[in-house]
Amino acid sequence: MSRKFFVGGNWKLNGDKKSLGELIQTMNGANVDPNVEVVCGAPSI
Repeated sequence: MSRKFFVGGNWKLNGDKKSLGELIQTMNGANVDPNVEVVCGAPSI
C-alpha cells in the first residue's frame, strides 16, 4: 500500500461566519485526486 500525498494548510481565523461557510463549500466541492489527502487546520470554530 502506497502513501497518499498530503497537503496541509493553517487557517488563521481571519474572516467571519460567511467566509467560513465559503471556505468549507469550496473545499468540499474541490476536484481533488483520490491519492491526495487535504487538511485545513483550524484552531477553533
